[in-house]
Amino acid sequence: MRLAFVYRNLNRSGSLERDSVFLLEGLTANHSIAHSRALAGFTEWPAGYEEFLERVPRPLVGVHPDTGRKALLTASHIETLTGKSKEETTAFVAELIQRATVPENIYSHRWTKGDFLMWDNRCVMHRATPFHEGRDVREMRTLRLMDTAEL
Repeated sequence: MRLAFVYRNLNRSGSLERDSVFLLEGLTANHSIAHSRALAGFTEWPAGYEEFLERVPRPLVGVHPDTGRKALLTASHIETLTGKSKEETTAFVAELIQRATVPENIYSHRWTKGDFLMWDNRCVMHRATPFHEGRDVREMRTLRLMDTAEL
């Protein structure tokens, strides 16, 4: 499991220039799970299934409701950005993710039996490390709390 702390992308020098942050704050990102799965090669949805996968518009730069800190809310789920084509968005988001995942922004966890890891999804990007489904054992349990803050 790797976590990238998205606060750091906007609040530390080196990840993004201040002028870039200003431009990013006005963009809306349209998220689609079907898009991110297609990037990984999964395109064989049952007929009509994609209609059930609603695209969700979200700001590219969000403000954490409890801390007031700004965070870059980028992910591979972003299919389009305000004023950009799908192709332009894919390239732009890949660049943002590359900048966001520089080593100083990453926490990598090496799992051992009995580990318990908790994070706030509102301020991290997360990815599972590769594993072979037929060979490696993985047990994952999730608990999701309802955030009462308005988006």
